Amino acid sequence: MEQPVGAAAINRVPRLMVAHEVRGALEERGCRAGAAGVISVPGGAEIAARTYNPRLGIEGGISILGTTGIVEPMSEAALVDTIRAELKVLRAAGSGPVLVTPGSYGENFSRDALGLRASRAVLCSNFVGETLDCAAVLGFEGVLLVGHLGKFVKLAGGIFQTHSSVADARMEILTAHAALAGADSALAGALLGCATTDAAADLLDAAGLLSPVMRSVTERAEKQVKRRAGELPAELVIYTNARGILGQSGGAAEMLERLRETEAAK
Repeated sequence: MEQPVGAAAINRVPRLMVAHEVRGALEERGCRAGAAGVISVPGGAEIAARTYNPRLGIEGGISILGTTGIVEPMSEAALVDTIRAELKVLRAAGSGPVLVTPGSYGENFSRDALGLRASRAVLCSNFVGETLDCAAVLGFEGVLLVGHLGKFVKLAGGIFQTHSSVADARMEILTAHAALAGADSALAGALLGCATTDAAADLLDAAGLLSPVMRSVTERAEKQVKRRAGELPAELVIYTNARGILGQSGGAAEMLERLRETEAAK
């Protein structure tokens, strides 16, 4: 999350939206004294108990994680239909590869770190596999997957629906690759106890194993992605916000350049 430990689990954009609405209501009423407000989610504590929040240290209720304020369809069928529709629109607009990211964080990273305008981008949420399937059917010239380590480490285990309620083997996968890179049992145990992949990356870095582990994870993820993509050329980039690019497949640089050229031609 963007918030420090001890703060309410509400990210920056929702906070700005709340402040904007409260300020507008005060101005309408000519009030200059300010206001005190309470933000609550009815049943939030009960809902949170069924999510991943407790393991992340979010206590007492559900988190408000929105980064854009845009309400997206939440059913699996609606999400997949939305992804398919967006891919069809991009394909109809012309040839070339497509950028696929799980969410707005990946889209922002693609813009800020990779120099893409994201004009040919589709947000796949947790449906990496179904997005690849659809892109292959539509005949795209290629796909560049850009995602955070927390999502894309799962691809190394052949997990293409990345929601934690479906499969969460992040630490198990990282630990297996750490063992291949020479991690001892103490480090393996510490990795398995991590709540986030960022924390795991810190441990691997301190042990001097981050580079070989990420190389191994990326190579395995690349094999799994290419197996799922079939004839569709598919490459991937794995990053964290704190460390930047941690791994990329062999043809990722070329696919990235093709995306830049396609965007520039539009």
